[in-house]
Amino acid sequence: MRCNRKFCVSKRRRNKKRWLNIISGNITQHSVLCGLHFKFEDFTTHPAAARKSLKLNAILSIFPVIILENKKVHVLSSITISQEMPPTPGTSSVPPSKKIKLQQNAKTQTSITFNTSRKNKLHREIKILSQKLKRRNETIKSEIIADYY
Repeated sequence: MRCNRKFCVSKRRRNKKRWLNIISGNITQHSVLCGLHFKFEDFTTHPAAARKSLKLNAILSIFPVIILENKKVHVLSSITISQEMPPTPGTSSVPPSKKIKLQQNAKTQTSITFNTSRKNKLHREIKILSQKLKRRNETIKSEIIADYY
């Protein structure tokens, strides 16, 4: 999962042990946490700067929900493969035929989606559409100016 805002897991954090219990994997001194995993109340804003920072007592509390979708794979007909075995020395010259019958009916995992990825996708779509709208308005404005002169 990608995000613009990341916060360090520093030694001075009050709740570092709680964070380490929640986070799985190897944590190093350079590990960072994504800002999407914290509630809105866990941030403070600095009046002089336009940036947010985590409160000292902030705890990880938001985790992506994994939605698994299963799709069935069906084989329409059975497949028969005829495979000729090469003759081995010292045996008869007529090779025996070997028939293999394959049939499948299996479930496969096809997609894993995150609620946060949907949010990011919608933000990206909004950005693209606003850029298209801006370009369209600029071309209309330039055509009006060209027609005026």
